[in-house]
Amino acid sequence: MADSTVPYIVFGTQTNAIPLNYLDDNFNQLCASVSALNNFSNYYVDTSATPNSIAIAINSPQTFTLSAGLTLLVLIANTNTDVTSMIINSAYGPISIVNQAQTPLTAGQINAGQIVMMVFNGTNFQTIGI
Repeated sequence: MADSTVPYIVFGTQTNAIPLNYLDDNFNQLCASVSALNNFSNYYVDTSATPNSIAIAINSPQTFTLSAGLTLLVLIANTNTDVTSMIINSAYGPISIVNQAQTPLTAGQINAGQIVMMVFNGTNFQTIGI
């Protein structure tokens, strides 16, 4: 690991030679982060206590933009009983969830304990395989 006084070298700001061990340390840290799939997974746990509202938190160091194509895997906490929406980080939502026919979910389409894949289509989260 890099020297704690210089944890990450920003190459563009260096005026002196950069010791090779700093380059190696930075490279090794980058490789470890990229290789650790669990660090950057799209799997989240629904923490909502209500059946028709899914709540997830995307925490640092992960970042995201709510844009078409965003794909999430969500472990559902409650079986839905009606039209369902999702709140992300208390900042985004409620965002409607639709099935593959792009119609609102009906009762029982998602169940407690089920892992659901959802893709943001620019307007709604669309479930895959439901």
